[in-house]
Amino acid sequence: MENGKSNKPLEMHDYIRSDKARKDMQLLLIRNDVDEERVKISNELPTALFSYHKVNEYIIDDLIKKQITLTDPNLFNDLYDSTLHVNSETSERKNLEELNSYLAELKAHSIFGESLELVDIDQSIADMNYPERDKRIMRVFSKDYRIKCFSEMWDSILMWSHYADNSRGICIEYDFSEDERAKNFLPVTYLKDPLDFSDIADHSIPIGKLDNDNQLSMAVLLSISTKNDVWKYESEWRFILPLVLLGNTMPSRISCKKIPIPKTIILGAHFAKQADENSKEILLKILNYAKERSIPLKVAKPKILSYELETLEITYHEALEMINKDGSK
Repeated sequence: MENGKSNKPLEMHDYIRSDKARKDMQLLLIRNDVDEERVKISNELPTALFSYHKVNEYIIDDLIKKQITLTDPNLFNDLYDSTLHVNSETSERKNLEELNSYLAELKAHSIFGESLELVDIDQSIADMNYPERDKRIMRVFSKDYRIKCFSEMWDSILMWSHYADNSRGICIEYDFSEDERAKNFLPVTYLKDPLDFSDIADHSIPIGKLDNDNQLSMAVLLSISTKNDVWKYESEWRFILPLVLLGNTMPSRISCKKIPIPKTIILGAHFAKQADENSKEILLKILNYAKERSIPLKVAKPKILSYELETLEITYHEALEMINKDGSK
């Protein structure tokens, strides 16, 4: 502690970025009966990560300012995104059963005899209203994190539809592998059922018992890096930043500066068919941005006799010609 201020926020951030955190998370996933083949926590970040976007003022602002925008996971489209699941009732019932077992032994062998009363387990649990408390816990910790989502894939038709305005948007390729913040990335592990964190503090894992702060950090990291199997097609990696570094500031969106320049900008198959003039003007700014920085442009195209996509290289002037051609119709 320096000048009366705690170093806990910095320690938490360091733990999140550490190899130890990844090993701890991997062991706990396996301990929670997650198939080892499903555990994808790796220290090796792919050299190509992709980010899908609509054509709007936010993405051109990020590009020009060399930044990415991180968002509160509570604003994501997955109802269960970054939820921490606990079943306090089950855990407390176990504790009360152990207490009653101990009290029963005392009744049989101690001088207190019949004066000792066992706990009414059902009544005690009903009084605590655990279900409501557990629902509040689900999101109480993830609110302290901001996330930017990336994918290993550029050719997901679903993501072009969901996140890139029905293929009118763009997909940006980045390489963060040599960036100093590469350790802030975690791959998403896809599960059939959410992890139960009720008794995470009771687990002694082989590499040594975690202290309370790291237990909580790891539980939160697992909650924001595991999703239901239905999202598996996204092949997602997440850039994670704890707001503890910002003190009491809690904005729903924050910017991370000085990121690498994009390797490629892929235009959606319908990029020339912007919904309005404002979107068209922003798209022209994106094309100019790529031209000024010599960033390659490609366009995603459907294949013949296939449900897959392919990319074709396209020049700045060819893209302009396509926009003007569609805009004149």
